[in-house]
Amino acid sequence: MKKNSRIYYSQKLIASSQISLEKKQSHYIKNVMRLDEGNFLSLFNENDGEYNCQIVKIKKDNIEIKILDKTKNITNNYKLSLAFCPPKKIKLDVLMQKATELGIKSFHPLISNRTINRDLNIQRLKKIIIETIEQSDQVKIPQIKNPEKFNCFIDKISRDDNSLLFVGDINCSDEIVFKDRFDSSKNLFILIGPEGDFDEEEMKAINNCKNAVKFSLGKSILRSETAAISAISIFNYLNRQI
Repeated sequence: MKKNSRIYYSQKLIASSQISLEKKQSHYIKNVMRLDEGNFLSLFNENDGEYNCQIVKIKKDNIEIKILDKTKNITNNYKLSLAFCPPKKIKLDVLMQKATELGIKSFHPLISNRTINRDLNIQRLKKIIIETIEQSDQVKIPQIKNPEKFNCFIDKISRDDNSLLFVGDINCSDEIVFKDRFDSSKNLFILIGPEGDFDEEEMKAINNCKNAVKFSLGKSILRSETAAISAISIFNYLNRQI
């Protein structure tokens, strides 16, 4: 059975109600997806879940949609976030896409002493996230925070006993000892450093953070986007074992 095309809709979704889509989304449905009156599609957002919908009327600048029944609830309470020093644009796009596909809850860009990309277009990154969610059959939209200084982030984590910060460290033992600290009821953060890694002062701050746990991704030096994908996959596996 062919799945419905999926569209992110930020406003309230209520069964049996009728809505009018804005011009940009209407253009996409008519001219890209090429749907007609009577066709079905799915609308979703991070607050209301996903609904089966039907196109009632196609007008010049908008489309009338009938919201039918709910097909998916918000059920994932797993709180895994990615704190990272943004790489250059192409690598950053890959990182955002793949981490979103893997179910990350939120993105926390950090400005460290060696961070390369310090001028982020947050709206463009939000667009990448939403497009990825539409394609990956998920409902919950990851948040992306405004960039913050590395030291401020570490200090905040250190003072929050409901958070755990897992730090990829090539010098850490290969044994997955960090799994004993894994607690899915807490706010979990994976920290991925910049090219060239954190400097000595920043590594000292990590070592002094009482809620930081080091782990290994092997002995190879990984690109930031590869390290993020590998780490998220490991943590998703651990979460399924609980």
